[in-house]
Amino acid sequence: SNQTVFTVIVGGRPFRLSWESLKSDGPNNFFVNFFLKRREARVMYIDRDADIFQLIVHHLRGYYEHLYVNVGGRDFRISWTLLRKALTSFWQGGRNTFFTGPLQHSLFDPHDTPFQGAPLFIDRDPDIFQEIINHLRGYTVHIKDETHRRNLLKDAQYYMFRQLTDKLQTASKTVDGFGESTSPEVLLLLRDVRMSNLLPVEDMAGPLLYKREDLPHTLLVQV
Repeated sequence: SNQTVFTVIVGGRPFRLSWESLKSDGPNNFFVNFFLKRREARVMYIDRDADIFQLIVHHLRGYYEHLYVNVGGRDFRISWTLLRKALTSFWQGGRNTFFTGPLQHSLFDPHDTPFQGAPLFIDRDPDIFQEIINHLRGYTVHIKDETHRRNLLKDAQYYMFRQLTDKLQTASKTVDGFGESTSPEVLLLLRDVRMSNLLPVEDMAGPLLYKREDLPHTLLVQV
């Protein structure tokens, strides 16, 4: 039944959860699949960090669906769904991101009204943070110029978003004179090439030219 209690022992610490709580994150999650395959089992062991798992337990029980932070003087409310993306590396055995470090503690502080006493202040650019949050929500981040890219990269590294960091590092200029070209070059993923930035070329057999910082660059494409 939904009220059947299971014990999940994480890092030596026991957590008691009802079947209703375990399946609250979907019918095919890690816990549900484990116990469905082992009908008689009521206990499972996980070699992971117990403090981080406490955060997941709060989510499974329906608490704290939003995280409140203040970045550079601006208040943000971040949904738990976005925060869970940062927890993916936890289940894969990877390193924590910024969101599984100091930000996790703010979820344990109750918030009766939006933006009431944001528990965590982050001394970073709020506009850049908004763009990163939009990226987590699935929106495309349009890089305005090289300075903008570098600022995005700095904060993506600060928050330890490896996927975004890799993308921003790929969309960088290479050294002048690389290969046979004497002009500066830019390397982009194919899906990140903006047709409006392609420049007309006189020699159809020559390299493609791409506008970056209002200057022509030889375009290198990574598929």
